[in-house]
Amino acid sequence: MKRLLLLPFFFLCLAACSPVSRQSVGQAELLLDSRPDSALFILQQLSADDLYPRGLRARYAVLLTAAQYKNYIEVQSDSLIGPAYDYYHRYGTMEKRMKAAYYLGVVKQNAGKAVEASYLFNETSALAEQLADRRFLGFAYDHLSVLYSENFDTPSAYEYARKAVQAFDAAGERLSADYARLDMARTLQGMGRMEPARRIVDSLVTASEVTDSYLRYYLYALKADFSYLEEHYAEAEQLYRQAEACGYPLGLSGQIRLAVIMEMMGRHAEADSCMNAFEPQLRSSVDSTIYFGSVHRIGLHRGDVNMAYRAILETSELQNRAVASQLTRSITHSQRAYFEERYASERQQKWMIVLICALVAVSLLTVILIAFILLRKRKMQVVEEMEKVEGLSQDLQLLQEKQKGAGAVLSSLVQDKIRLMQKLTDSYFSWTDEALYVRERTRGKAMKEDVISEFRSTLRTLRNDEQFIPSLEKTLDISNRNLMTRLREIFSAGSEHKMKDMDFKLLTLFFAGFTPKSISFIMDMTEESVRTRKSRYKKLFLSLGEDYSEFAGLLN
Repeated sequence: MKRLLLLPFFFLCLAACSPVSRQSVGQAELLLDSRPDSALFILQQLSADDLYPRGLRARYAVLLTAAQYKNYIEVQSDSLIGPAYDYYHRYGTMEKRMKAAYYLGVVKQNAGKAVEASYLFNETSALAEQLADRRFLGFAYDHLSVLYSENFDTPSAYEYARKAVQAFDAAGERLSADYARLDMARTLQGMGRMEPARRIVDSLVTASEVTDSYLRYYLYALKADFSYLEEHYAEAEQLYRQAEACGYPLGLSGQIRLAVIMEMMGRHAEADSCMNAFEPQLRSSVDSTIYFGSVHRIGLHRGDVNMAYRAILETSELQNRAVASQLTRSITHSQRAYFEERYASERQQKWMIVLICALVAVSLLTVILIAFILLRKRKMQVVEEMEKVEGLSQDLQLLQEKQKGAGAVLSSLVQDKIRLMQKLTDSYFSWTDEALYVRERTRGKAMKEDVISEFRSTLRTLRNDEQFIPSLEKTLDISNRNLMTRLREIFSAGSEHKMKDMDFKLLTLFFAGFTPKSISFIMDMTEESVRTRKSRYKKLFLSLGEDYSEFAGLLN
């Protein structure tokens, strides 16, 4: 229901916006053939974005493209005519489809898209035949002739130009038929059939009597081409200048031929300046072929073999072998021998480069293969070595575990021995104490003397045993992370606080837990001297910082 209510509003907007636009588009359509400049002016006052419905916008797009084409404005973008072609392809009549296809083909041709343009012109010709529209049939054939000519298919180009003439004659389009006849003449000229081409041109009225300015320009340019090819350079230059006077600039091919004319007439500086300016402007293979053909001609005229040879190579690279062969035939026997020798030399150099590249590639592949084999072999060796190392590490781990067990047993035995020695020394000094002697005198003198004698003998044995303290050091290393080894490395001969062998022995006994009294007997020193040294060692370790706190802690 809401949509039905909106319909009147939509039709009111359509009625308010469309009449002026429709009237302008209709007026432009009436003026398109007779006064294309006025039609273009009217259409340029409108904007496609303001036109609706889509049918009116599509009609506007086709008319604007046609007006631009008739006013010799080269359009290369299909942003306007493309949607119109799609619209008419779905909703338009055959006539509208035909016109949209034709003008879209013109735009594609201007953009250099020859394949798409050829497809659209063939579609145009098929629709024109169904509609019996000889005028648009001639237009389509004429454009197909130009496309085939640009692709060096001159027989097909001539055939389509001939069909275009027949279609225009049947439609009563004399001016368009004259254009098509000139296209036929130009195609015959490209095929080397100069006499038939001249007959076609002579069948037309003289250029001065032609009322259409562009047709007059075309006649002058075509006659200038005839004079140029026949080497009538002064006449050719005059005709080219007359063509320019018609208000249309010469095409690139005409300008290049003017440069050759300047060269042939001895104006070398002007010719070089023109040729250097033209090379960056080459867009199509036709222009490039004409340009390098002219370079070849100038090179032969100057006797510059390298210049002529370069033109042949460039033409061959354009895949125009027929033109390249024609240029080669124009060279003298001595020049041809030079070219053949140079070409053979360049070909030999090219094959040498290919051979060297192949050898380098094979060498690189060989090196890569050898490197791969060596790396694989090395990898296998590394794997084997890793397996061996892993086995050795396991054996070492077992050995360390056994060593730890043996060290623990040895440490336990040595510690038992140390405790026994401490008890012996303590007992010895207890028995020799006078107070104890008085307290125990009731036990008998004989027993006391026997015990003291036995203790004294045992302690003398330990004191005289040279391996006792070294074995004690080893025990401390095992049980305390290389304690004595680290101590000797720190306080060795090169240290600031150098220690003597006596100091290391005393520290060994201190770290093992012997009392000062026991150490005094073992080392044959006074107890006071032992205590003094112990205090001095502790102060030294504490003064050296936290790294030596471990040693100081063992002296508590």
